[in-house]
Parts: sequence; C-alpha cells; structure tokens
Amino acid sequence: MQIDSKSRTLDLDPRDPAFVQNPAAAYARLLADCPAFYWRQRRQWCFADFATVNAILRSRRFGRKADGGFGFCPARPTPAFDQFSAHSFFEREGPDHARLRGLVAPLFHKRLLRGRAAEVARLAHELIDRMAAQGQADLLADFATPLSVLSIFDIMGVEARHGQTVAALGHRMVRRYLACCDEAMAQDAEQAAAEFARLIPKLALAAPAESGLARLRAAQETGTISASDMAASAMLLLTAGHEALALAFVNVVRLLLGRGIRQGITPGHVEEALRLAPPMQLFTRHALRDVTVGGVTLKAGDSVGLLLAAANLDPQRFAHPHAFNPARTPNPHLAFSAGVHFCLGAPLARLHLQTAIPLLFQRLPGLRLAAPAAMADLYHLHGPQQLAVIW
Repeated sequence: MQIDSKSRTLDLDPRDPAFVQNPAAAYARLLADCPAFYWRQRRQWCFADFATVNAILRSRRFGRKADGGFGFCPARPTPAFDQFSAHSFFEREGPDHARLRGLVAPLFHKRLLRGRAAEVARLAHELIDRMAAQGQADLLADFATPLSVLSIFDIMGVEARHGQTVAALGHRMVRRYLACCDEAMAQDAEQAAAEFARLIPKLALAAPAESGLARLRAAQETGTISASDMAASAMLLLTAGHEALALAFVNVVRLLLGRGIRQGITPGHVEEALRLAPPMQLFTRHALRDVTVGGVTLKAGDSVGLLLAAANLDPQRFAHPHAFNPARTPNPHLAFSAGVHFCLGAPLARLHLQTAIPLLFQRLPGLRLAAPAAMADLYHLHGPQQLAVIW
C-alpha cells in the first residue's frame, strides 16, 4: 500500500493479502494521511472520512446508475447481467426508485418484522439441532447462510424446494461485482443472470398472496412496472437479502467470540460489531452534475467510491474508533448506508442478529472458534471464507 499525500493518490491492490485480512489498518492510515484520494486500481476518487461519505450518500447531487462492478470490463457482452443491473431499483433514482422500492418496502418495515422474531427463533433452533450432535460446524455454511436464505425466501414467497437453486444463482451473480472478477466469472455471472431471469416468472406464479414476488407480479400485471423491472427487483432482493446478511452474522459472531462475549448480548453489542465489521465495505455513487466535494472537483457522470467501513472508524466521528464499546451512544454507523438508498433489509438484519445470536450462545454455551478465521477474497464485501466453530 502506497499513499502519495501530495498528489492524493492511493496505490493498493484490493486483493493484497494483508488488505484482505485486515482492511481496517489501511483505513486508519487513509483517515490520518489522505481521506480523499484517487485509487488507481479503481480508477476513481474515493472518500474515507465519515462527514464526506455520509454527506454524499444523502446528497441529491449524487446518485446511482448501472455499475459493472470493480472496474473489470468483460471482453464478451453480458446482456442479461446488464439488463438486471439497469432495471434493479438499487441502481435507479427519483420516481423510478421510489416506485419500485415502495412495492416491497412494507414487507421489511420493522413493525411488521417484529412478528417474525418467533419464526427466526424457530429456524435457528432447527439449524442448531442439526449441528448440536456434531460438536463442530462451519457457522457460515451450516447456520448463517441457511437462516438468511430461509427467512428472505419466506418473505419473498419462494418455495423451500427452490432454495438451493436460487441461492446459488445469486451467489454466482454477486461475483461480478468483486475485485477478483475475471472473464470466466463475468460470463458465469451472465449465465446465472439469464437463468435467474427466466426462473423469476415461474416462482412468482407460485408465490402466496402478499409475498414480495406476488406484489411484484401484481404490479407487472397492472402495468405499474415492466417485466424487466419485476425480474430485476426480485433478483436483487433474493440475492442481496441473504448474501450480506449471512456475512454480517458471522462477522458479528466472530468479533464477539474474539472478545470472549457470550452472555448479556444487547442491541448495543450488535450495532457496535456492525460498525467495526460491516459486510459491505464500499458503495459507488455518480455525480449528477459538476460538483466539488472534499476538495475534489468532479464532472457530471464521474463515479466516486465511498468507503463505508473506513467512515465507521473515523476518529472525528467516533471516539476511540477501534475500541469495542457496546454502550456507544449515539452510534450512527454506515453499515447499512444512508439516504434514500438506506438498506431496505436493515430491520430484518437487526432482527436476525438480535434474535439468533443470543440464542446460539444459549444453546451452545461452549461455542468457540476452532481456528483463526481467514477473510475471503471478496472485496467490496468482507467476511470469512468459513467460520469453523466447536463446542
């Protein structure tokens, strides 16, 4: 990692093993020496300080648009993936974003989700029952991922028998956005996007009334949204709804176990762990007009990288930012982003973490790491390859 403070340039391979395993060390240096910088490998200006990142996320001078990922441009066309990216409400702005997000937002309202706590606990008990007799498990594969998949699929109305197929398609698509993406991965993501788009209408026909897929199908049938909008929104929710949640779960558990915390877990413990170990490290925004921010002059259309995980460690916003303080108040971390694109699934994620983690420690009081957890090469996501535990 090389920082040229004079030219405000960062030379850092996001796949560098040291960075993959401990990005917080790099973020601390950037915050101290050069919080606004041009990241050569991303070919864009990036911001690390809380004030600027938070301001851009909330600013109407910046927005989202279809983004192919970490800068890799495939040699062969990827029309199915491009269609998904262009029509996903994650990449839309203004009335289009509000209309598409509004169709499914009620399903994720925290008041409605409170009634799901019992279902989350039931699913958690079932998964722990399966693990209990073994004495060891990969908490990512055996607990966090199936819990996340079963929960989001229930909300969206996907029959359990399709779970593995849908989860695998989403996982293949997500790899298109990672720093490790190459031509083979891009084409595999393209194939997955095409298969996923063909599957969505079939899943929607079988979805129960008032589920997410049923709502999207009804909107398409009345002409409120297009078939492409319907498919892309469903694919987004079914993929993002479990990939990031599963990583958040194991990140929080890993952090708590590393500090010997197994009892008395409060929402404050969860929020502080999310601040220190968010599953999403970076978001992209695009300048909608010429603008100067953080001392950087941008042209309309320029993209910027917003380092959410670095902003969560900014000493200008968080006293003793690397310390774990579950009593930290307020704790306005950006693990779920901010502004109009604030994570739709944040209430569901908090419900999962606050319900299932205490239950896991209660059922398996001797739970501990079987080995140090190696972080996976997933940037801009962040989480372990697996979380091997014993009890």
